[in-house]
Amino acid sequence: TTYQSYACMTPTNRRAVVDAGQVTFDLTPNIAGDASYTLDFTVFGDEVLFVADSADSDANLTVRSTGDAGTFNPSGHLIIANAAGSSGGLTVDNVTFDGATLTVGNAGSGMLTIQNGSTLELADSLATGFENTIANLSGSTGSLVIDNAYLISTASVRFRTIIVGNAGDGTLDVQDTATVSNTGATIGNSPGSTGAVTIDNADWTSVNEQILVGNEGEGSLTLQKSASLTTFQGVLGGLSGGTGTATVDASTWTTVGSLELASSTLDPANSSRTGTLTIQNGATVTIGDIGFVGNNGSVGSSGAVIVDNASLVNDNRILVANLGDGSMTIQNSATVSGRVFQVGVGGSTTGIVTVDDSQLTNSSVLVAGVNGNGTLEIQNGATVSNTNGLIAAGAASSGTVTVDNATWNNSNLLIVGGAGNGTMHIVNGAAVTSAAGFIGDEDVGGNTGSGLVTGGNASWTANG
Repeated sequence: TTYQSYACMTPTNRRAVVDAGQVTFDLTPNIAGDASYTLDFTVFGDEVLFVADSADSDANLTVRSTGDAGTFNPSGHLIIANAAGSSGGLTVDNVTFDGATLTVGNAGSGMLTIQNGSTLELADSLATGFENTIANLSGSTGSLVIDNAYLISTASVRFRTIIVGNAGDGTLDVQDTATVSNTGATIGNSPGSTGAVTIDNADWTSVNEQILVGNEGEGSLTLQKSASLTTFQGVLGGLSGGTGTATVDASTWTTVGSLELASSTLDPANSSRTGTLTIQNGATVTIGDIGFVGNNGSVGSSGAVIVDNASLVNDNRILVANLGDGSMTIQNSATVSGRVFQVGVGGSTTGIVTVDDSQLTNSSVLVAGVNGNGTLEIQNGATVSNTNGLIAAGAASSGTVTVDNATWNNSNLLIVGGAGNGTMHIVNGAAVTSAAGFIGDEDVGGNTGSGLVTGGNASWTANG
């Protein structure tokens, strides 16, 4: 054990405190071939280890092993930078950090680095009475870095979430072939908080957990450099005032369940929230259940998806403007595929989808204007394919489809004006095909439908 200038460590009242200077514990064995040592604080009970406890304290703790991985048992809970004005850091290097809950930056500025093959095992908050939190109180900052290392939760199913930016400003970086498993995340939890998670050339797999970006605060999620994320579900923009942004860049994100932008599931109250998803540079997002783009009807709530030279794959339905406004832009040779695609679903919603030099393929129906206002623009050599196409389905709906120098293929029916007001423009050499077509469905009363075919070689071909 090496203590450097002004370092102290005091066990009092079932607490261990590192409150000044640099403290290093080297767990490398003295005799070659022996197992690495264990640093064990459980002798103080299931209480708390502090790094930088008091106001204006500045302390750093390093636990390392240069041989086989050592073991670090920090007792029940670890707090880095407890008081306002404190600054604390902990580095765990080639060591197993065994079974604690964390507060990195309680009221001060805290940093935790897990690196070089180390493993961080998060404990159950029910056992310790603490959540796993980065930047806990207002005014705090906290950073957790998992660098060529492992993060896993040993908690029960309901308590596996790490909060990044509870009321302060928190960051979590998973990088350099690191692995996270069995752990969910809430990013930007409370009003006024900010949280940012970056997964960089690393893997995060938690098929039973949720990633919530922007609960009531501002949250961002970035996947880059061939990163991989698998979760049970994803939410961007959770509760009132929440803003969630996710960017998937040359990486993959798979949800076993739904992906929801501007949520109503968590809180259907009349308060705004926004969610934005950008998929780019060859990235792929796969949604196992329903994709909601704009799922809250409050004024100011909205969801937006941009698929730019990338892919979005859905096994169920994509609903653009389900209960709130939503938009989707598919561009630069991007592809979106699924079963059912609906735009402008809920009454009074507005959904806009643009397919530009890209492909939108659905194995079942495409509807522009279910009960709300739906707009579909197909342009610049784009192709949209589905079985049945319907413009303005519900009685109060409005739907407009413009096919401009592009192609829309309907293998079965195409109806312009189901029970609502439907319009289709086919211009500049565009082509629309269907087995059968109707303008104003004669089986539904109160409908209106109109179609315009203009420009050289523009056509609508109905084979039935």
